[in-house]
Formats: sequence, structure tokens, C-alpha cells
Amino acid sequence: MDGNVKITVLVENTAKGRNVYGEHGLAYLIEAEGKKILFDAGQSDLVVRNALAMGIDLSNLDSIVLSHGHYDHTGGLSAVLDQLAGEVEIYLHPAAIGHKYKLTPDRESVDIGMSDKAIESIKTARHINSCNWVERPTTVAEVLMVTGQVPRKTDFEDTGGAFYIDADCEEKDIMADDQSVFFDSSDGVVVVLGCCHSGIVNTLDYVAELAGSDKIYAVIGGMHLLRAKDDRLEKTMEAFQKYDVQMIGPAHCTGMKAVAKFWNAFGEKCVVCKVGSKFEFELR
Repeated sequence: MDGNVKITVLVENTAKGRNVYGEHGLAYLIEAEGKKILFDAGQSDLVVRNALAMGIDLSNLDSIVLSHGHYDHTGGLSAVLDQLAGEVEIYLHPAAIGHKYKLTPDRESVDIGMSDKAIESIKTARHINSCNWVERPTTVAEVLMVTGQVPRKTDFEDTGGAFYIDADCEEKDIMADDQSVFFDSSDGVVVVLGCCHSGIVNTLDYVAELAGSDKIYAVIGGMHLLRAKDDRLEKTMEAFQKYDVQMIGPAHCTGMKAVAKFWNAFGEKCVVCKVGSKFEFELR
């Protein structure tokens, strides 16, 4: 397969540039082989406004992939669908449209799931040609592979957290819908993460297994290490060394402590991943 894959960050917690803004969330435009794929949609219509400010047309998307069902990755879905000139294929895990709540430190239950409007769009197939319920590895537009549900095998990654599927916050949400995407570049495997609730090491191990590779060239996105203890951070750094990762773009929910750890451990291999950041990889 010839050509390049271009990744543009449309939504992230941070931004730099004229008329683009940040918000707590993530969205990427992935372009390859003439296909345009939106991976996540941020938490509001900012994904559309940032794209417009950057001169990016979202009306002709081919596919939309959702990493999981939290508001900060799906909140802009309806706004994106409203921009479409045609229809798209959408890829998400069945659990992504389920109820999702978070328990705050003050013991307050907060709804953090997908909006009713977004769920209704998916259920009624508004602007959607095909809705693909992804639980296993699945190819998108002959370019990307979606991991589907990631096996939880490590004993040091807290893949839970204060997440629940009921408003009383009694039944844990195991976040089965968490998934990432990856592709094979001429330099090696490139992994793009949403929030990585499955654990970054679990995710990299699974991608390496699916790709049949003992090396991963690039890892970009949210790694959910906000509250990771030192032992987990050390083992995470060891995993990145084991896979000989040459480009690391921590974003969104990675957490400042973990980001600093990456920059200290890997130096120039780390890249800034903010709104407006662009990455390009040659396809193998």
C-alpha cells in the first residue's frame, strides 16, 4: 500500500494558534488512501469550529470511529453528522451507548455518557450509512484497524476507576467499550489512543499481538495515567522501551506527572499533541 497517513488533532485539552481552542476531550482527523476518518469527536461542536478554522472540510467524511462512550469523546458527534453532505460508516462498541456515570470525590454522581441526541442519531442512523458494532479487531476503510475490546492482563494497571453504569454508582463500569486504532507505516506500527481505559500497556501488548510485531513506532493520544502511582509509571516506561517506541505524543488524560515522566525518559522522542498538531506517516 503506497501513500501517506495524515493525522490532525482537532480537539485536545490544549491549543495553540489563531481561532482554535482547546477543551477537555479528543478528536483526530485521519486521512489515508483518499479516505477521511474521524476518530472521536470531542465534547462539543468545537470539533467542527476548529476544523473550519484550520480549513478542514468535515462534510465528506467516510467513517467515524468512537474510542468509547464518554461525553468528552462523543459530545461533538451530532454536530459532525449535521455537517455531512452524504453518509458515513460509524464504528463503536455496543457498550458505548450505555449509561455512564462518575462518582466525584464529594460522592456526587455525574452523568458522563453519550448525549441523548448522539445516541438517537446512532439508533435512527441519521446521516449514517452503516453502524458497525465493534467488539473484535475490525478494519476501517482498508486503512485502519480498530482493536475492539482490549484484554486486561496486567496486574499493575487500574483499568477501573470511579466509573459506573447506574446513577446510584453501585455497579462498576468495566469500560468494555474502550478501544484504540492502529496502522502499519513504513517505520512500523502507529497507535492512536482515545482514553486507554483498558490500560496503555494492555493496549500496546494487544496491538503488538494483532500486528505481529515486537516493535511499535509511534503512540499518540490519551493514556489515562492521571492517578497512576510510581510503580505503574515505571512499568509503563519499561513497556515503551520494550517496544522501542520512537515517537510518543501523550495527550488529554495522560496527566502532567506522566507527561513529565515521558519527556524525562524519552526526550526528543516525545512530541506535543495539541489542537492543530499534525503528524504524517508513510504507509508500508
